[in-house]
Parts: sequence; structure tokens; C-alpha cells
Amino acid sequence: MSVKPLGVRTSTPLCPRKPGSSLPYNAAIVRRYTRNGNGQLRAVPTRCGSCRVSSVADKISESQIRRASMPVAEFNVPLADPEFDAPDKLYEVVDGVAVEQPDISAYSHLIAYFLCRQLQDAAVRGRHGLALTEMLYRLKDDPLLERRPDVSFVSRERLAGNRPPALGAWEIVPDLAVEVLCPSNKMHEIDAKVLDYLDAGVRQVWVLFPDTRRMYIHSSRSEVRVIGEHAPLSGGDVLPGLAGTLAEVFASVDALG
Repeated sequence: MSVKPLGVRTSTPLCPRKPGSSLPYNAAIVRRYTRNGNGQLRAVPTRCGSCRVSSVADKISESQIRRASMPVAEFNVPLADPEFDAPDKLYEVVDGVAVEQPDISAYSHLIAYFLCRQLQDAAVRGRHGLALTEMLYRLKDDPLLERRPDVSFVSRERLAGNRPPALGAWEIVPDLAVEVLCPSNKMHEIDAKVLDYLDAGVRQVWVLFPDTRRMYIHSSRSEVRVIGEHAPLSGGDVLPGLAGTLAEVFASVDALG
């Protein structure tokens, strides 16, 4: 897992006149880029040490700017500008720092998908809310904390008046957050996520271990219970009407071949 401050790119900056050419990092190159009134990225008058370009008309693409290493302050954009500062891969934000998420295995992804279907079936039947996968939630503003559970459920009560934004994290706390473990996960990081969810007001946090087909259900920092694959899934008062078992989730995955 790689960690980098929001708005900071780790590769060599590119010359806007020569896409694909790399230049040694220096402050003049960093300050070359700015946004005009239409939001386009343009070059400002700065001499390029490689090609000696000095033009205000040189446009550069968003993809080029994303590959360059530039402090956020040079752009006068917010620290967590969701359009500009986010890494290209799935990420979370912890203490104001973007943390790229490890790639989830295909197996774990399918488990999350079929579990989400079970949650959504119950949510639709009872008109309780909405089940989602890989939604990024803003849990806290200072310091900035955004988490992306593999599966989540948001009740109608919490959905009311909270339209999702066109860009960036949803400023809402889900009722239920589920983490489906895969080999790339580290337990101390999962434990930190569980505490972050609970402290933010998530009512239940589920941590599913595919290898043992057991799930840990956290309802507070001190309350946790464990269920096996054949135990009935229960949403309690978080998601009334939830039915089925983990065994059914795994059977749906196994049926794919």
C-alpha cells in the first residue's frame, strides 16, 4: 500500500510542449501549471530548462498533470479537491492523507457483490434504504477522514436530505459497513477501520474472513460476536428483514465455476 499527501504526485514532471518528455524536478516547472477561468489547465510564462518554452498558450492535459509532482498550494485548490487531488486508483483519506487501496481479489470482490445483493433485497422489500459497494464516505472533516467499505447500507432516515455529490466522497455515515478480507489486507489496518466506522456513528461493522467463512459483527468498541457460514444473517434493527446465510453468498460465488 502506498501513501502520499493529497495533491502531490510522485513521478517526474512533464514538459507541456513535449508530451512524454521528462524533466528534472524544480520549482519553476511546478509553478508552470494553473487553471484559467474555464477550469482548463494551462501553462504560465515560465522558461523550461529543457526546451526553453515560454508561452502562456501551452495547454496540458489532465492526464499529464496527474503524472506530475506538484504541491496543492501551487494550484489554489482545496486539500481534498475530489476532482484533482485523488489518486487514480481506489483510495481512502486518513488524517488528510490519500491512501491508495490494495487491489481486492476477484474472489473477495464477488463475495462483496453477492452479499450486497442480499442486503439490497432486504432493503427493497422493507423500503429501508440502500445497499452499496465501494462507496467513499466522508466520516470526519478535521482531520479529514474518508473510508470506502466493500459493502455498506444507508437507511432511509440517513439518506433523507443527503444527496450524493457529483464528485468526491459522500458526506454521510452509513448504518452498516462491511469489510471483506483478502490476502493484501493487514489486520492492524482493518482494526483501525473498524474503530473509525464505530467512532463516526456506523451502527454495525462486519468483517468477513473468506478463508474460514466466519464473520465478526461489531456493534461497539467492546461488543463483537462471531457467526459461521450457516448461521442466519440478521440485520437486527439496522436492517430489519435481512435473511439468508453466508453459505448462500459463497454458494453464489462457487456456482460461477
